Amino acid sequence: MSEPANHAQLRVEDVPLIVRREIEALAIAPLYEAFVRELGRERADAIVESAVAEMGTAAGKALAAEKPEGVSPLAYYHNVAIPRFSAGDAMEWSRIELDEEAETLEMDATRCEFAEMYRRLGLEHLGTLLSCHRDPYLFRGLDPSLELTRTETLMEGCSRCDFRIQSV
Repeated sequence: MSEPANHAQLRVEDVPLIVRREIEALAIAPLYEAFVRELGRERADAIVESAVAEMGTAAGKALAAEKPEGVSPLAYYHNVAIPRFSAGDAMEWSRIELDEEAETLEMDATRCEFAEMYRRLGLEHLGTLLSCHRDPYLFRGLDPSLELTRTETLMEGCSRCDFRIQSV
């Protein structure tokens, strides 16, 4: 007989982000579909968007809390968060340019395992709401002066996700 797992040692933070997002999507999808049936897609999207705003802001604040004093939010994101979110080749980047003097970070993602996962699950629309729409709130949570501009996403079928973050 095998020994029971010691769940006290398991932490959510130890699970790769891509796996956490898949679990999240599988748990939320049936609820989202029920909301769509009962309230319509527009209202269901607004409910998810509201929750995602809170989740993204909380994630950004968590990043801010772990950022060492004296390190700019964009430098911290560049040096710590990008590798974390890209772990396991979850993201491929053709361009990552940090300009600390101008307080800008420009990134072009050419592959996104998150988009691929949502597509595989048939949840592209929900994936856009849960992942793509979370990003601006994450940056605002990290620092209220940060603003994300993005005109293209892989989730929507474009050739890249163009992240343009600046302090305003």
